[in-house]
Amino acid sequence: MKSKKTVLILLVIVIATIAAYFFSQTTKNNDPYLVTVFKIDNGYGYHISFNNKLLIKQEQIPAIQNITPFCNKKDALIIGELVKNKIINKENPKITTSELTANNITLNCNN
Repeated sequence: MKSKKTVLILLVIVIATIAAYFFSQTTKNNDPYLVTVFKIDNGYGYHISFNNKLLIKQEQIPAIQNITPFCNKKDALIIGELVKNKIINKENPKITTSELTANNITLNCNN
C-alpha cells in the first residue's frame, strides 16, 4: 500500500514537472527585440526596442526621397521586422528601394 502511494506521488510530481516545462516554453519569449507599429497623423511608423529600450523610431518609409509614412500597419511591420533581423544578424540595417519593392511596400498612399 505504501509503495503504491509513493509511486502515485512520484507520478504526479513527474507529470506536474513536465506540464510546467511545456507551459514555460510556450509562454516564454526569448527574443529581446520587439517591433511595435504606431499610428501617426497620416500613416504608420515603427519602433524597434531591445530589452524595452528604444533603438529605432522610424516615422517614414526609408530609402525614398519623399518624407512619407507607411500607408498601413502591415507595411510598417514588414520593414520593421526586416530591420530587426538585420540588426540581429549584425548587418547594416539600411533599407534599399529594392527591398521595399521585393516586400510590396506601398510607397504612395493616394493610389
